[in-house]
Amino acid sequence: MSELVRFWRRLGLHSLRRGVLLGVVLVGVLAVANILTVHYILRQSDDLAATVNLAGNLRMLSQRMTQKVLLLHEGNRAQTLADLRALETRFQLILAHFEQGNILPGHTLPVLPDTLLPGLESLDHAWQTYSLYLINPGAWAATHDGTLEQFLRADGQLLEQTESFVGYWVRHAERVQDRMLFTAYALFAFNCALLILAWLLLRRSILRPISALMDQCRALSAGHFDARSRFTASEEMNALGRALNESAAHIQNLLARLQQEHAALQRAEASNRQAALVYRHTSEAMVVTDPDGHIQDINPAFTAITGYQIEEVRGRSMAILGSGHHDTAFYRQLWNCLNTTGQWSGDIHNRRKSGETYIEHLTISTSYNDDGSVKSRVGLFSDVTQKRKQEALIWYQAHHDQLTDLPNRQLFHDTLNKSIASTCESGASFALLFLDLDNFKEVNDKFGHHEGDRLLQIVAERLKSCVAESDCVARLGGDEFTILVHGVQQSDEMQPICDNILQVVASPCRLGGSAMQVSVSIGVTFCPHDGVSAADLLRFADLAMYVAKAKGRNQYSFYSGRIHDRIRERRDLQADLAHALNERRLILHFQPLVDMCTGRVVCAETLLRWLHPEKGLLEPVRFIDLAEDSGLIIPFGDWVFRQAVDQLARWRARHDPDFTLSINVSPVQFHKGGLEPAAWADYMQSAGVPCSAFTLEITESLLMQSDDHVLDRLRRLREAGFGIALDDFGTGYSSFTYLKRFSLDCLKIDRSFVNHLAEDSEDLVLCQAIAAMAQQLGLKVVAEGVRNETQRGLLLAMGCQVGQGAGYSAPLPAEAFEALFGQVLAVSSSSSVVVFERGPGPGIHPGFH
Repeated sequence: MSELVRFWRRLGLHSLRRGVLLGVVLVGVLAVANILTVHYILRQSDDLAATVNLAGNLRMLSQRMTQKVLLLHEGNRAQTLADLRALETRFQLILAHFEQGNILPGHTLPVLPDTLLPGLESLDHAWQTYSLYLINPGAWAATHDGTLEQFLRADGQLLEQTESFVGYWVRHAERVQDRMLFTAYALFAFNCALLILAWLLLRRSILRPISALMDQCRALSAGHFDARSRFTASEEMNALGRALNESAAHIQNLLARLQQEHAALQRAEASNRQAALVYRHTSEAMVVTDPDGHIQDINPAFTAITGYQIEEVRGRSMAILGSGHHDTAFYRQLWNCLNTTGQWSGDIHNRRKSGETYIEHLTISTSYNDDGSVKSRVGLFSDVTQKRKQEALIWYQAHHDQLTDLPNRQLFHDTLNKSIASTCESGASFALLFLDLDNFKEVNDKFGHHEGDRLLQIVAERLKSCVAESDCVARLGGDEFTILVHGVQQSDEMQPICDNILQVVASPCRLGGSAMQVSVSIGVTFCPHDGVSAADLLRFADLAMYVAKAKGRNQYSFYSGRIHDRIRERRDLQADLAHALNERRLILHFQPLVDMCTGRVVCAETLLRWLHPEKGLLEPVRFIDLAEDSGLIIPFGDWVFRQAVDQLARWRARHDPDFTLSINVSPVQFHKGGLEPAAWADYMQSAGVPCSAFTLEITESLLMQSDDHVLDRLRRLREAGFGIALDDFGTGYSSFTYLKRFSLDCLKIDRSFVNHLAEDSEDLVLCQAIAAMAQQLGLKVVAEGVRNETQRGLLLAMGCQVGQGAGYSAPLPAEAFEALFGQVLAVSSSSSVVVFERGPGPGIHPGFH
């Protein structure tokens, strides 16, 4: 069937119209062919019937002629003879028809087949023989010479040949009829085959597509618009199927779009209902105005916030809420923004119906007509009065120091950056002051943190009183303050301000029931002269402040390039210091402690020196703070201890078995684990030196910063036998308090009290008080900085027996110091050593010159 369809398509008959046209033509041709075939069969049948009838006429004529011959002698002879001649003529005519195939009226004799030619010839021969007797039948019919018998024999032969000829045609007619019948059956079968083929083609090309289209139509009518026809038929059916598919797809799309629009409509209705609920129940006020700002509608929240009902405000301008807080420029900017962008958002101070002002956060949106003109304005606002107050409080707390109420570090940095930006734009300069309270930690330790906080509050108030309100005073943290002073350009303008700050801050105040004074060190830098970076300005002011502290505190210093050079030098020194120990550039010097009654060297203080490859021999004041800051003080301190112990062991073995040494110990060694009492005691034991021959000099700052860890180390050192001396006594706030808490062996009066020691001086009173207190506590007293005989005499008179200072000897290397053993030293106005010859014994006191 598929081959037939392909053949059908190759003929170009896949068009239904062409197929129907061809079908009509074929049916017409088939009908004509059937008619012609039937006509031919009928014609053949008629011709055969006529032929058989003619053949039968020959037999009948032969019999009748014989009968007429026999009746010649009876009746009317002439009539009989005439009838005989007529029969003879007719017989000859029929025989001629067969021989010549002549056409009879309305019929055509079939052509004799070759097989009948001999029979026709025999019939013709028999006729010729028989016709001889018919020439003159009257002459012999009455005789009895045997002619009659011959005639009868000739008649018998003619009859026999006629019968044979008739029999053939009868049989031939039967065969022809069989063929005709077969042809009729074949024609019928052919017609049936064509009908079946036509049915199949009709079914495939028309009925099946129509059935599929009907199924699709039923599916579409049932709502299944995704149903599609899928077949390959005639162009018309395919076009009909495509049209139906397109219609179904279009309907499906329309339905989907309708569903979407319906869903959107439902959502819009739900949204509108929800919007209506929100509009009625939201806590945010909503107001709709015309393009000119006249109120058209409000929601209940508007009434709750403003106090106005819809009847009171409809048609009125929004200016009804105006509080007078904003100027005309504010509203002009608002309307310009609305006309340009259609939106505006911000805070507005408005007034309620009751007259109370409030802050609202307002957002205005614009609705437009199709032509672009303004249709209406929609305002959405809420009362943010309390929120803004809370935000302002939070901002204030986040940007101000809670203790002093001054701007904190963050706000100060913001203000500093704004001042720098303003300076860059306008060229106006300002000064940055960095302030740090002097010895504030000692105040905290003496009076407690509560009183320390109160002192910070007092200082903050005093600093604010020293500058204008437009200037910024801030607390960065701890005891660090900063001040921005605007409108100054050089140091001459700042000196009076700084002097005033020093004087005001240093005014006496009461803490813990006691009167006290506090000082401050100030570093000053200028913008843009020194820099335009906040980080640089702060760093420069901080550096200048440290210079002020180095100059003795309670001073101010202006930043300059020389400070930068000092910082760079300090950085270079710190880098070189890291290699000093490994490069063996650390050495020890020793300064003798002298019994001022006998002149004997009873002890020596070990002092560290650094032999710098470029700067020469450096004293600790140049590098100890670097070592402490970098942590190098830990290995340095351990090295000094071990070197000093080894040197003490040699000197005790060579010169004086009772000789002792002292070393200075940094607080960093106590706090960062650089001093282990057990390890140091073990090293002393391994060197063969008792711990009691070694004194550790500590500072008052260590005692004031002591914690349980520090106290435990001091206790273990005392238990091991080490002596503990308090160096630079009298320079701190709390020295007298800590004497009762710590077990000490010796007090060393600071050189600042001894340097100017004289009769009727304040320093004399202080030194006498320290010596008397030490004697009462059972402590030894060592005077530092002894330079002359007057100081020696005054010190001895107050009970201070041991002295140390340049008046006896400057610090010496170990080799030079070794020469002092067994010598008697006297003070001199110079730094050289005055040596007297050794006396007869320890009981002899050398003279002093």
